[in-house]
Amino acid sequence: MALFRRRLSSDEGFTLVETVVAMMVAALMFSALAATLVQTTRASLAARQNQQSIDLANDSVESVRNLSFASIAMDPTGADLSGDTRITKVGSTYYFDPDGTGTYKEPIYTVTGAAVVPHVATSTHNGTAYKVKTYVTTPADSLVNTNGDRRVTVIVEWTTNGQTRSRLTSTVVADTRRGLPLPKYTWTAPVSKTVSRGGRLDLPATLVNKGARDSWNVAATAKTSGGSNLPWTFAWYLDVNGDGVWESTDTLLSQSGGVYNSGMLATDQVIKLVAVTYISASESLQTDSVSLAATSKSQPTAPQQPVLTDSVTVNAPTCAVAGCQYKQLYLHNWADVSNVPTANSTTPTGSSVNQMNGFAPTATTLFNYDTDRDAVTGRSLDTGGAGYGDVSASKTMYWQYGVASNTTFAGTAYLSLYGVLRSLDPTETGVVNVYLRAQNGASWTNVGSATFTAGPWGTSALGAFTVPVTGLNFSIAKNALLEVEVQVGSGASGVMDFGYDTSIYPASLSLPYTAGTP
Repeated sequence: MALFRRRLSSDEGFTLVETVVAMMVAALMFSALAATLVQTTRASLAARQNQQSIDLANDSVESVRNLSFASIAMDPTGADLSGDTRITKVGSTYYFDPDGTGTYKEPIYTVTGAAVVPHVATSTHNGTAYKVKTYVTTPADSLVNTNGDRRVTVIVEWTTNGQTRSRLTSTVVADTRRGLPLPKYTWTAPVSKTVSRGGRLDLPATLVNKGARDSWNVAATAKTSGGSNLPWTFAWYLDVNGDGVWESTDTLLSQSGGVYNSGMLATDQVIKLVAVTYISASESLQTDSVSLAATSKSQPTAPQQPVLTDSVTVNAPTCAVAGCQYKQLYLHNWADVSNVPTANSTTPTGSSVNQMNGFAPTATTLFNYDTDRDAVTGRSLDTGGAGYGDVSASKTMYWQYGVASNTTFAGTAYLSLYGVLRSLDPTETGVVNVYLRAQNGASWTNVGSATFTAGPWGTSALGAFTVPVTGLNFSIAKNALLEVEVQVGSGASGVMDFGYDTSIYPASLSLPYTAGTP
């Protein structure tokens, strides 16, 4: 019996305390594992929600990119833009404030009937509701570069565990098409211009390349209201400061065979051009038209942008002196006082001078007016005339007119001529000096002069140009002679040829007078 009790007392096992302690340790271990499991589950949920928000944002951006560029805008009508804390309206303009602080804003690009409306959409995925907000703005660089780019910003918001979270993505959309087919571009110009007889006509145009790299041939063609061609020769320049007016600092476009080319333009590149011509002082007072065309050089047979047509109204010169009127005298190749017109002829010498009168030329052919010097049509002059009174045949051409009564001239005269450098190089410089003299008994009085310089000259054919002679104020007696002399300045690149006395080249001198009848 004693032996049995000893064996019972020696049996090993867990006491109640040990069991309780073990259970507590197990509970702590399982609690830690449960917390880790909860955190892992939450992290997995957050990752899925973040990824879902990214997918929703990217889908929204791509859906906008698939729209036509013209329709990528927000609609200002209705209540779509109101109530959004990220949109502020100042005057009539809406601004986008992505962080809600008011410190960073871009103007919202709005168009009535645009496609990005409503700009807020909701979507539920795996039990989570997402709010997708899409904004279209004008990026700051687009305001400067006028590329027309638009920024598309998408903000995705959702709530998890009582907290609002968001994801933002943004991209810039441009109206471009890279690669073939070509071309894709915009071609814009003003619709109307006014110019005075004897004035310079500047026609600005803007070319924007919206496709792959390309170059364009540009041309200008003038016609009367009746559809007849006008002999206006245009030179094309890169408008360096973009003001739409030709200046001597503007760059002449390269040309081949009289065709001007813009040069290669990169995608989204914008260039400002200006076409320049000089209106004859004898041009008809009417409304003409000038067609401006830009043709892709890479794909000339592909569909092009429409030819633009400018309406050009030619006015009479405006007198700066009260009571002023204009007398227009045409320059003729008449070599004697009996007004017998000549065709091919030698250079006028001695008392045989060219005449001016009010009759417009009718010849349709430009003859050679100095067959004793060369075989080139028109009249040629060497450089380096000596100024007033130099009547050397190789350096001066001059015309005379006898006034009909005692006359006072005051204001600005306009000499309209047609000229070209003998080299036919439009990049060289032409210089034309003009002198006016009035007969005073047996002597002559110098009454006015002016210089016309074009560097580069800008035309490889006879082109119109006008020289204003300002500050005239003199009187001349009845039957006294008025003389205009034309010389090529020493700064010219070389010999120059001139055209006049034809219906195509109706060169003339417009004189302002305030008293008498010239």
